[in-house]
Amino acid sequence: MLLITAVACQKQNTTPTPTSTQTVQGLAALPLSAVAPADNPTNPAKVDLGRALFWDPVLSGGRDVSCATCHHPVTGYADGLDLAIGENGQV
Repeated sequence: MLLITAVACQKQNTTPTPTSTQTVQGLAALPLSAVAPADNPTNPAKVDLGRALFWDPVLSGGRDVSCATCHHPVTGYADGLDLAIGENGQV
């Protein structure tokens, strides 16, 4: 019982942290879509090239892993890992 009381009486960290609501509200300030620079406009050919490169494994060192291998559209193009695992298991 004494141990529980001692732990409960320890000084707590009182530094405020953002809540989920504050975080989401902060994201609302971001633009809804990317803005292409005036001197480099988006066009269908560039979009097709980007898509082809993203899904092409030939760009990797071993020619067997594309960007999409880890960064899949279903996961919002994230890999879901704290530390990315690179080619040959490198972290």
